[in-house]
Amino acid sequence: MNGPAPMLQTCAAVSVLLLTLSGPTALGAQAAAHAARSGPPAFDTSLVRLRPLYHGDDLAAIYRAYGAPKGEFETTAQFQRRVTNAPSPRPFAFLLEDSSSVTGAWAYDLSTQYNADAAELTMHLQAECQGGEEDGGNMGELIARSSFASNASRLDDAPDYNLLVSCPGGEIDISYPVHLEPGAAQRTQGNIGMVLVGEPALLPEGGYTRLEDSGDLHGLHITPLSLWIVNTSTGEVLSKRPFTRVGR
Repeated sequence: MNGPAPMLQTCAAVSVLLLTLSGPTALGAQAAAHAARSGPPAFDTSLVRLRPLYHGDDLAAIYRAYGAPKGEFETTAQFQRRVTNAPSPRPFAFLLEDSSSVTGAWAYDLSTQYNADAAELTMHLQAECQGGEEDGGNMGELIARSSFASNASRLDDAPDYNLLVSCPGGEIDISYPVHLEPGAAQRTQGNIGMVLVGEPALLPEGGYTRLEDSGDLHGLHITPLSLWIVNTSTGEVLSKRPFTRVGR
């Protein structure tokens, strides 16, 4: 009468073992799939200090999360389904590249000037906007520190990724002054940066991204939210302001 019990115990033990081995693996796969769909985490816009040696969010990773433009062999229905399943738009932060680091015919300028008498540091951001109605209107190209691929030979001294910003007025021309005493300005020399906070936005043709320059340049369309002036060495946020395409 007691014969079958060990067999039942053995089967139960095997079942528990299989559940123990397979359960976390299945849960891990589900979590990984969810993470892939949800995309990179949002940038916390309430921060008053960023991490030291700040470089901004990874533009290439965000581009991949929101997906490439419609493929040649992709139906419209497949593309629309892919766009629908893209991560929900959320803020990201991009450290803009100093224009002295960008060569070639890029209609982009980011420069810094300091007036010791006024104790005022001014960052100037300028970008020409090009395009027409067939391209979804004028677009300006902004270059982030993370625009450059690790393999720099792909494009000689040029970005592989850029930020596309719509500008109906035809240009982006911003002067951003910040009060900074001469001693503080001297200590931060070479470490002042401009951070653009924005969230991915749909293009007129659908999707969040666009290929340019024969597919060598990958553009992520964003809605700019704010500009921050930061000490990239320490992460200190010196000033924040809402984004305006033209003005001081």
